[in-house]
Amino acid sequence: MFDDVNGASAYSEDTAAMGTISTDLYLQVPFETRKRILQPKFEPINFENDERSLLYVYNHVALKKAGCTDDEASFGALLRTLFVGIGGVAATPALRCVYVDEYTLLPEIKKEAVLTAPPPTKATTIFIKTYFFNIIGIVRHVFRVRGHHYKPEYERLYDRTWDSCAISDNPGVFMPSWEKISRHFLHCFGIAALEHTFLVGKTLGQVSASLLIRENAPCAGSAPIRTAAAAISEMSSSPWFDVFARVEGENIKKLMAEARRLEALGTQAHINARLYNWSHTYSKGDEQLTKNLAPYILGWLDTLPAGEPIKMQKAITKRGQGSTALRQTFAQAITNEQKDPIRTQSVKGYFAPEVVKRENEEAEARKMAIQMESLTHVMGAFAASRQPIQ
Repeated sequence: MFDDVNGASAYSEDTAAMGTISTDLYLQVPFETRKRILQPKFEPINFENDERSLLYVYNHVALKKAGCTDDEASFGALLRTLFVGIGGVAATPALRCVYVDEYTLLPEIKKEAVLTAPPPTKATTIFIKTYFFNIIGIVRHVFRVRGHHYKPEYERLYDRTWDSCAISDNPGVFMPSWEKISRHFLHCFGIAALEHTFLVGKTLGQVSASLLIRENAPCAGSAPIRTAAAAISEMSSSPWFDVFARVEGENIKKLMAEARRLEALGTQAHINARLYNWSHTYSKGDEQLTKNLAPYILGWLDTLPAGEPIKMQKAITKRGQGSTALRQTFAQAITNEQKDPIRTQSVKGYFAPEVVKRENEEAEARKMAIQMESLTHVMGAFAASRQPIQ
């Protein structure tokens, strides 16, 4: 999940966007169903058909006015209708964990003035109902790891996560862009509702295995520390790591402990923690722990082949930095280690020069002993050949 966790994100608490949408993208709540939709807590709603139809129609009309095509509006209105039915709306802002109420309470409308909208196609209806929880889970995952619903640079993450769900092609189904799905259709519900709905799908067994694997992915804001810790874990399989750990062991120990703490905190370690739980405040990790080891991690990354996922992680490269000279020296030491572990310019030579000096001296002594033994053998054989035959 390295690529998922790292990338354009809200790394700074001061600049984390508490984003809102334009009012024309607000959820439309019909007068007839407002009391049922705005419940004290997240609970499923058993709509009557006409109630469901009203919810669909008014959201379709609103999305059309906001610039969506008929196909997009049909997809978005049905997605919203299912989301509301699952129990994705609650009456109190504190429970929804939102800064702004992104819904419009519609006035009572006379029957003859009720609007109409084209229904979604049968193929689209089946598709959305079948993959509803996966669509929700993908948007949930992107916000968890990046801290925003959508940015153009998230397209690759959205597509890769969608592909991982192994959803087959569905001829006749129009699939809107992820910007439309995440910002235009679902933003109005808030993040706590996404979390709730995802867990409902998990309980029902309707969430793909790939999304379950990503369920507890590092949150935006914790990526620098948790990615650095993951890099250290990868480094630990290297033959030179023990020497490195003997010198930097205390820093490594602190970094790994901090990564475990952030993992245990879950969404409280998210840059927008309040959007998950209104009583939470963002628990920021100690990024000095990353900076202490950054030159070594970056030096190691420099030695990896191009294309390695961890090699391009912005959480390390953006937050780490540190001494460029140390980074280059460590990278060269690793390269030398791979060529000849006993060299004085290897990792061992860098961190434990006295050990390398002693090992080199011992190696030289063994070499001399072997040469002397060989010479003694040759001289003995030569002397024996010079003895007169009796």
